[in-house]
Amino acid sequence: MKTVSTKYSRRDFLTFAKDSALAGAVLASPLGLRAPAFRRLTMGDAATPPTENLLEIGRKQGYLRVGFNENPPLSYIDPTNGKLTGAGPVLLGAMLKSLGIPTIYPTICDFDAIIPGLLDGRWDISGLAFDIIPTRCSQVAFTNPVNAYPEGALVQSGNPYKIHSYTDIANNPKLLVAIQEGDAEIQYAEACGIKKSQIVLFTAEALAETALKEGRVQVYLNGTFSLESDLKTYGSRGIELAVPFTGPVIDGKVVVSYAGWALRYSDISAVKSLNAEIAKYRASGELLKLERPFGFTADTIPAANITARLLCPASPLP
Repeated sequence: MKTVSTKYSRRDFLTFAKDSALAGAVLASPLGLRAPAFRRLTMGDAATPPTENLLEIGRKQGYLRVGFNENPPLSYIDPTNGKLTGAGPVLLGAMLKSLGIPTIYPTICDFDAIIPGLLDGRWDISGLAFDIIPTRCSQVAFTNPVNAYPEGALVQSGNPYKIHSYTDIANNPKLLVAIQEGDAEIQYAEACGIKKSQIVLFTAEALAETALKEGRVQVYLNGTFSLESDLKTYGSRGIELAVPFTGPVIDGKVVVSYAGWALRYSDISAVKSLNAEIAKYRASGELLKLERPFGFTADTIPAANITARLLCPASPLP
């Protein structure tokens, strides 16, 4: 499937929040058809139940809309055929087919536009699974996690600044830290005492890695899986994983990030159905089978007792 040429950023949604001109954005389908526009949603009405179940809508029209960012191997456009692929879309597509929805219509956007676009009705679900954290759960509903990621750091070759933990970064205020806009590592860093003035935000992982290679920052924070993928995708010249490395310690525990798909709270019944599919796919081994081609292993599959509700206990998750 092909994507629409328009790429949305979080700034677009802030700029056009009172403008309905984008409400009919075209999403490309395998047949090049226009997908009918959904109504615009706001934070205030995102929790209002629709007149029809999201999955029922998807079954009737034959598709659901997904928003994703270019982030291989999690979600990206295959340059050989122009189709959306990656661990998130492949697994999500399989589960939606099991639920009677054969097609997903993708729209590319910046990572930090995924939640605003979801709330604004541009798409129905995130195309990739991403970190389930309380601040995000206060805005959107997450499925139970399908991936687990320990936190890591990329540093310059030889690790000249001896960076082996978030504490090491906090203790050296001269260090500049690269983080992708919207990533959970922003909150982890601040919770561990890293100053806002140390944090440099980038719109894409490739840009953060380039800044590290060029010496404009001294460390790049992300999940270890993403960092290892970045080294393969964008090259490892002059940089390396910090080893050993202790991730953020919050409330006395080392943080492990857990990733699930995001939906609106008004579509909580769809969240429940996807949770049931996740449990089936995990138990049968199909989850790992579908993700293994993208570099995932048994170590990246969360235990069955790790749920979105456990990760966000104050949110009304199933």
